[in-house]
Amino acid sequence: MPTDTSRPELENKIRLLEQEVLDRTRELAAANAALEGEIQIRTQIQAALESSEARYRNLIEQSPLGISIFSPDGNLVYANDAMRRLHGQTREQHAKLLGNYNILKDRQLVERGDFGRIEAAFSGERVVFPPTKYDLKDFVEDKHGGFRDLWVESALYPVKAADGTLEHVILIHKDVSDLKHVEAELQSSLANMNALVEASPIAIALLDVKGRITIWNPAAEKLFGWTSTEVLDDLNPMSPPEKMAVFQENFAAVLNGNTITEMEIQHTSKDGTRIELSLSAGPVRNAAGRTIGVAALMTDISERKKAEEVLIESEERFRILSEAALEGIAITRKGRFVDANSHLAAILGCSVRSLIGRKVTDFVAPEARDMVAEYIRTNYQETYEHLAQRCDGTLVIGYRLCHQGRQGRDCAYYRNCRRYYRCQTHRGRTAENGKARIAGRPRRRHCPRF
Repeated sequence: MPTDTSRPELENKIRLLEQEVLDRTRELAAANAALEGEIQIRTQIQAALESSEARYRNLIEQSPLGISIFSPDGNLVYANDAMRRLHGQTREQHAKLLGNYNILKDRQLVERGDFGRIEAAFSGERVVFPPTKYDLKDFVEDKHGGFRDLWVESALYPVKAADGTLEHVILIHKDVSDLKHVEAELQSSLANMNALVEASPIAIALLDVKGRITIWNPAAEKLFGWTSTEVLDDLNPMSPPEKMAVFQENFAAVLNGNTITEMEIQHTSKDGTRIELSLSAGPVRNAAGRTIGVAALMTDISERKKAEEVLIESEERFRILSEAALEGIAITRKGRFVDANSHLAAILGCSVRSLIGRKVTDFVAPEARDMVAEYIRTNYQETYEHLAQRCDGTLVIGYRLCHQGRQGRDCAYYRNCRRYYRCQTHRGRTAENGKARIAGRPRRRHCPRF
């Protein structure tokens, strides 16, 4: 039995022990609560990580880009469905590659000269490959059911851990076959355009927005005398000093979106000769619609201008002669009057202005209209004549309209036929009197009266 002196000590020890148990219990409760909080946080982190991985995987699976993941030793551990479709594989073929394909052991990459870049990526460098034609039987079926070359643009992205060690390497493939196809068509179109420009008999020049020549075809060399080497990247040498302001005005107008069609201008050749030109020009725009230059097409019209001057002089001489003539003279085209002298207008009872543009058949006697219309329709080339009719419908007595046909154009003139028919009648009666004298019959009057 404990003594009375030891009991208080025992009770004190019990109290101390109970307090210690209580403290330990509180500590355990706090530690348990902290552990539960940490577990909850870890659970949330794990859930967030799983959600993030799910989104990441879904993003990769839904990506139109082919994506593959390789282990640090080069083994394929994952590839999305876009990569399978890109390479034209079935799902079974795609599944067999996982774990069985090693990019560091691919002989095709060595033969193509890409292995150095692959090694650089597995050494921790980011590597981008230019578009490459893939040897997957060289073709994949396109969306239209045909076949096209497979061109792929690739990039390798190393993923490192916090300590810098390589965890895996991501390979991204982008199908650029359509882009390469468009580039090939563009190059073909550009080659065709260059061939057309080079072979064109029309002088063609292309100027940038600063007025410097960037294209100068052989026809331009022949026309102006400067070779392309002499004028490329140089300002326009063709405009004479006094015409430079006009050139600048036209150039600015085209840059602002206007076009020039067959404008007659004058330029200077290398030897100083002035050349009469017909200019057509328009703006050159890029794919974005922004004006990047001016295209100019120039035709030498010097000979045509000389011919026009000769024609004007000839027409002026014809007009002088026709006005001085005593007969009515007209030029017709496709059955209509295009020119006439004043004497003809007076005969037909109208003005020259009112006559121009009228149908020839409007001035033909009714009994001859069908004949004249048929001659006009068939471009009759011989001379023919018929009775004429005035503007008021009355016949022109003693006058006939004569035509000298020519392809597309006739020369028509009105003449007084009274003297002609009087002489014809006189000749006929003279012949009759001769025969009557021989036969002993009475003679007719020698001079007929009209």
